[in-house]
Amino acid sequence: MPALSSSPTRIQAFVAGLVSFTFLTMGFFLVWFGLELIDLGGAYYYALYGVFMIAIAVLLIRRSAMTVKVSVMGAVATVAWALWESGDNAWYLFPRIFAPIAATLAIVLLHLWLPRTNPKAYSPRTHVALAAVLVVTLFLSFGSLFLVYGIAKDANPVADGPLSDAGQSWTQFAGSNERFSHVPYSEINRKNVKHLKVAWMYRTGDIAKDGAEDQNTPLEVNGAVYVCTPSDTVVALDADSGLKKWEFRSEAKSPLWQRCRSLAYVDTSKNTFRPTVLESPDTTCAHRIVLSTIDNRLIELDADKGTTCNAFGDAGSVNLKAGMGEVSPGYYMQTSGPTLVENGMIIIAGWVWDNMSVDEPSGVVRAFDVMDGSLLWAWDLGNAHIDKLPPAGQSYTRGTPNVWAFPTVDEKLGLVFLPTGNSTPDYWGGKRTAASDEYSSSVVAVDYHTSKEKWHFQTTHHDVWDYDVPAHPNLYDIPGENGAADTPALIQITKRGEIFILDRRTGVPLSEVEEKPVPTNDPAQGERLSTTQPYSVAMPQIRTGKLREADMWGMTMFDQLLCRIEFHKYRYQGDFTPPSVQGTLVYPANLGGMNWGGASLDKKRQYLILNDSRIVMLSKLVPRDQTQANAGDGHTGYAPQIGTPFGVNNSLFSSPLGVPCNAPMLGTLTAVDLRTRKIAWQVPLGTPADTGPLGLKTHLPMETGMPSLGGPLTTGGGITFYSGTLDYYLRAFDTDTGRLLWKGKLPVGGQSTPTSYLSKKSGKQFVVLTASGSRGSSDRGDYVIAFALDE
Repeated sequence: MPALSSSPTRIQAFVAGLVSFTFLTMGFFLVWFGLELIDLGGAYYYALYGVFMIAIAVLLIRRSAMTVKVSVMGAVATVAWALWESGDNAWYLFPRIFAPIAATLAIVLLHLWLPRTNPKAYSPRTHVALAAVLVVTLFLSFGSLFLVYGIAKDANPVADGPLSDAGQSWTQFAGSNERFSHVPYSEINRKNVKHLKVAWMYRTGDIAKDGAEDQNTPLEVNGAVYVCTPSDTVVALDADSGLKKWEFRSEAKSPLWQRCRSLAYVDTSKNTFRPTVLESPDTTCAHRIVLSTIDNRLIELDADKGTTCNAFGDAGSVNLKAGMGEVSPGYYMQTSGPTLVENGMIIIAGWVWDNMSVDEPSGVVRAFDVMDGSLLWAWDLGNAHIDKLPPAGQSYTRGTPNVWAFPTVDEKLGLVFLPTGNSTPDYWGGKRTAASDEYSSSVVAVDYHTSKEKWHFQTTHHDVWDYDVPAHPNLYDIPGENGAADTPALIQITKRGEIFILDRRTGVPLSEVEEKPVPTNDPAQGERLSTTQPYSVAMPQIRTGKLREADMWGMTMFDQLLCRIEFHKYRYQGDFTPPSVQGTLVYPANLGGMNWGGASLDKKRQYLILNDSRIVMLSKLVPRDQTQANAGDGHTGYAPQIGTPFGVNNSLFSSPLGVPCNAPMLGTLTAVDLRTRKIAWQVPLGTPADTGPLGLKTHLPMETGMPSLGGPLTTGGGITFYSGTLDYYLRAFDTDTGRLLWKGKLPVGGQSTPTSYLSKKSGKQFVVLTASGSRGSSDRGDYVIAFALDE
C-alpha cells in the first residue's frame, strides 16, 4: 500500500497530529455515548460512526492512503442513513450529515497538502474534484436551511377592504370585548406595505427587567394612544405625533410577573348596562381609562387628563383584595386587564402564582359598576351561595381555577365567556375538589346580568400538565345554508394545539369532539388520572405529532446524540404522559401550543389566524423530602406545590448548547379556513438571528420558526401583522397566502399584539406596538413604535 512521505514539515506534522487527535476525541465521544443510546433502545448509527472516526484517526496517524477511502465510506453511509431516517427534510438532515461531510473534506484537503512518497498512486484531480463535491454538498445543505418551509397557498386573493365602511376604535384588548383582533382599514395594503416606515417612537422610561415583561397592546380612541407599562404606569400619546399628553404613575409593585397586557376605555355616555344610573358627580370623567394593577387595585382615570376619577371606589380605586383572604405579595394579581361590558360593567379576574400551594387565593371572577366601583356580582365556582362579598370572616373559595386570560363577551346574548385556568398546583391533583376538577381548563358561559352559569365545556380533564385555557375565545357566526339563520359559535384555541368550535348559546360542540384514551399507568402517589381526553377531530391540530427519537435535534450530531439519550431517559408515551419523579416530557408544553395572545378572526375571508410555539418541557416531580427552598415563577424552575406529596421542577427540554432538543419548525403562523375547517396555509414564524446557543446571537436569518408570544392582527388591507417573535421584527404577511410581504427591524424584540388605527386628523393608517425585549432576551428597552406609509 502506498504510504505518505515520512518527512512532512513541522507545521504539517502538527496539523496532522491535531486533526488525528480531534477525530480520535470525537470518535470516542460518539462510541461512548452511542453505546449508551443503544443500551436505551436507540439508534446504532452514532456508535458505528464513532468507530469510523477512530479508524480515520488511526489511519491518519499512520499516514495511510486508506484514510480518504474510509472517510468517504463513512460520509456516504451517513447520508444514506440520514435520508432513510429523516427523508429530505433539510432541518433533519443538516445535523446528521454536516460533521461527517466536513470531516471528510478536512481529510481530503489534508491528504492533498501532505507530501507523498509515491505521487503516481494518487490523482490530485480526483481529490480536488472530490473536495469540490464535498464543498458544494456542504453549501447546499447549509443553504437549504435558509429556504422557507411550510404549507403554502396559491394566490386567490380576496378584494381588500372591510365588510363595512364603519371605522372602529381600539377600546379593549383585541379591539373590543368580542376579541376579533381585526381592523377594517385598508390604506396599508398588500401593494404598498413595503413602504412602511417608523412614523414616531416614544420611550416610556420603564425598562422591562428583573422578571418584568412588556406585553401591552395599546388602545387608540379619539386621536389618543393609551399605553400601560409593566409597572402599571399609564401614558396617553398623540396618535399622529407620539407626543405625550399625560402620564399617570400607579406606583404599583410586585415581587414577580410584572405585566400589563391591556387597559380598557369607557365612554360613560354609552352606558347601556345601566342607562338609568345616576350621573356621576365626577363630571370630569365622561371618558375613562380602566387600569387593573399588579398590586390588586382597579383604578379609573380621566381619559382626557390622566387624573383619577374620584367618584369611583375610594378616591378612584377599588381594592381587589377585598374578600380574598390572605394574599401574600405576588400570589394574586391582575395582568390581562379589565373587560368592559356595555360601557357600564367591568369584569375582572386574576392571575395566581402557579404551583406554590394548594391554599392559594381564589379564582373568583367579579363585576364592578363602571361609575362608582360598587361590586355588582361575584362568580365563585367553589361556593354558589356567594354572589357578592363573602360573609364577614370568610373568603372566596381558595385554590379554585382562575381566569387569567381575557374573557370574551356577547352583548346580544348577555353572556361572558370565561377561559379558566387550573386549580393550583398544576402537576398534582390528588386533593382537588369535584368543582375544581369539573371547571379547570374550561370555557364557562356566565349570564352577566345574573352571574349565573349557562354552560361550561372542558378542554382537558383533570389537568395535571398546566394546560390552562390560555386565550380569549373568538366569536364567529357560522353562515347558514339556503337562507337559514347563522349559528352563533365560539372558537377556543388551546395550549394543546386543539381548536374547539362550540355553540355559544349552549356550549354544544359544532365540530366533532372525540374522547380518546390516554396513558394512565403508574400515576404519581395519591394521583388520579382521567382515562380519556377530548380531541377536536374535525379541526386541524396546530402542532406536530407524537415525538420520536428521530425528531430529536441538535446543531451538530454530537448534541443531537445527547438529546436522543435524554429522550429515552425520561418518561414519554405521547399526549398526556403522566407526571413522574423520573421526569416526563410534556408536548405540547405548558407554554403552548397557542397562548395568551389569542387568534385573529378575519370575517371577510373566514380565516382564523393564529401563532403557536412547538417546544418540549421536562417536568419532574420532586418528593417532599427533596424539595428546595427557592421557587421560580411557577412556570419554569422549581415550585414547591405545598400541601401535596411533591414539588415540581420544569425546564425546557434542550441540549447542552441551550437549543431545543426537538427539530424545527419551533413556531408557526397558521391560517385555518373556517369554511373547509382545514389549514389554508402555514409558515414558519421567526428566525434565530437575535438568539442562539449559549445565549449568543447567530445573526442568521433562517426561517426555523421560533416560539412566540402575543397575537396576530389582521386588517382590511389583506395583511396579517405580527411582532412577538424572538427576533426583532414587525412582519406583514399576505392574509390570503401567508407570503411574507415586508418586515421592519425593531430596536429590541416584542411580545405583544400590534394595534392599528386610522387617524381622524391626518387620515393616515398607523400600526402601533410596544417593544421592550423578547422573552428571555438580555436586550431590553421601553419603546412604543408607530409605523405608517412613507410619504
